Amino acid sequence: MAIWMQAGLWGLAAASSLLIGVALAWFAPFPRRVTTGFMAFGCGVLISAVSYDLILDGFGKAGIWPVVLGAVAGSVLYTVANALISRNGGHHRKRSGKQQGHAAQGGGLAIAAGAFLDGIPESVVLGVGMLDGGGVSIAMFAAIFLSNFPEGLSSAVGMKAAGRGAGYVFGLWTAIVLCSGAAALIGAAALGDAPPYLLAAVNALAAGALLTMIADTMIPEALRIFIAVAERQHVTEAARALNLTQSATSAAIAALEERHNVRLFDRVGRGIMLTDLGRSFLPEARAVVARAEDAAGFLAASMGLHHGRLRLVASQTVANYWLPKVMQTFQAAHPGIALTLRILNTHDACQAVAEGEADLGFVEDEVTSPAFTLIPAATDRLVVVAAKPVADLAAGTWILREQGSGTRAILEQALAAAGIVPCVGMELPSNEAVRAAVEAGTGVTALSRVVIEASLAAGRLFEIEFPIPPRHFNAVRPTGRHVSRAAQAFLDRALG
Repeated sequence: MAIWMQAGLWGLAAASSLLIGVALAWFAPFPRRVTTGFMAFGCGVLISAVSYDLILDGFGKAGIWPVVLGAVAGSVLYTVANALISRNGGHHRKRSGKQQGHAAQGGGLAIAAGAFLDGIPESVVLGVGMLDGGGVSIAMFAAIFLSNFPEGLSSAVGMKAAGRGAGYVFGLWTAIVLCSGAAALIGAAALGDAPPYLLAAVNALAAGALLTMIADTMIPEALRIFIAVAERQHVTEAARALNLTQSATSAAIAALEERHNVRLFDRVGRGIMLTDLGRSFLPEARAVVARAEDAAGFLAASMGLHHGRLRLVASQTVANYWLPKVMQTFQAAHPGIALTLRILNTHDACQAVAEGEADLGFVEDEVTSPAFTLIPAATDRLVVVAAKPVADLAAGTWILREQGSGTRAILEQALAAAGIVPCVGMELPSNEAVRAAVEAGTGVTALSRVVIEASLAAGRLFEIEFPIPPRHFNAVRPTGRHVSRAAQAFLDRALG
């Protein structure tokens, strides 16, 4: 049998796991732990096969430049095409669990398009790899077969939920399998007499696309799940936050631990705790995911301010009393940019920006770190108040925010400058809780004027003269990382 025909058959066989995944999702429940295992094993085999069969072999046959140029071109082409597909839900194609939300309603078709994008370079590689007369690379075949399976599974779940019929779904995926076989056949037929440098460049182009696909889908998903579980110390809450099932989340953690033969969590009763290794690994995982999102954001930024997502984090006073107006005006100007806001104290908000969990932060304290830059955005003033006039602040009972709060830090600096050591009666986690406690007559505090204006006007609180310098509401942006056009536009509006 001619090599080009053999290549086509091998391409069909490798792509057939797409149909297997579709069939299992359509007709029978399938353990997500097994799916995640396939995904993890396929990821490892695919990395090994790409590195040896494509990259090293190309270096040996054609030298460095065809390989380098081909790999860079493949990575760029895949990333641009993937960004376009992902805008419609295609980024879910490597998920091992159920799709949710938008993906379940229309993302199935985008996932199919994404699978086609992944499958073409994979199939071409199978075909071209047979031209040296050594037959098909079993490692490459196994890697492609295993990595295809979750795509069919995930897409079928989404299409079925969206009301697509079996004929449509199986017809679409059969066409994708046939196209993959044709790509392998055409790759072998068209390049049968090609010089070594061209074969090396084509293989490297496919390798660049495949390695980018692995970095974009398989590895970050496992790390995102690990980060979510580590932050919440609870599998169910992490699964809910990620729109995954609990079983899929547990399976992903187990697969990550098994793949590297490590233990990242200790199971304590019904809860979990990070091991020492898990605590050390957490900032590394955050850095990898942040860098991947930065890369995606860079490409998204090139597409303008029509689509995208902006993750904000802010301390309580800023989030509750100043930032909403900025968010409202930005949303009116850029309705295609989805805004999400987390409310933390100043310390945790800055840490979220530094670790890539947020694109921009807004806080009310001067916190210095090489990981982020502070930019003054607005001016605020703290006011000392109590339910009745207080003659001696040094003798009073103070109601304060928790450690890490910017409001508390500034108040403590002012008290220290006046030689006052506060007697702390309560530490409370929010401005509103502090205000309510002071209104009830339990002590004295200092809060932003915007927080207690209504209480002062109603006579529930009395202002006590005490010198506290004005403070800034500061924007927090990461140092040394790309800031998207959406983030820059929001920052410009906030600085007004």
